[in-house]
Amino acid sequence: MSMGGHAFKKSDGQEHARPDIFVYKDYKTFLRDYLHYLKLSDAGFSIRKLAVAAGVSIGYVTTILKPDHDVTPKSVEKLLPHLRLDRAESAYFRILSSITSSSTQDE
Repeated sequence: MSMGGHAFKKSDGQEHARPDIFVYKDYKTFLRDYLHYLKLSDAGFSIRKLAVAAGVSIGYVTTILKPDHDVTPKSVEKLLPHLRLDRAESAYFRILSSITSSSTQDE
């Protein structure tokens, strides 16, 4: 079930909308926004916990958010089950990551 467009209220009263992956053209921008959203919406979420659950290093997760490093297809498959995305969102994330990786290899 997609939660795209849903908002939640934090204790400060501000609403924070869940990023809609389908409006993104770059997985890094989505991932940055989405991880920020998860931190705001779930006090127990952290990049460290995501990395441990996915079996990748914390440094790897922060590195793939940088412009000059891309996520590998193998790491995408490790991360996706822990990102709380539905099937369509996961499929689109795979597409975005492969397009971004392909375009940076061409440069």
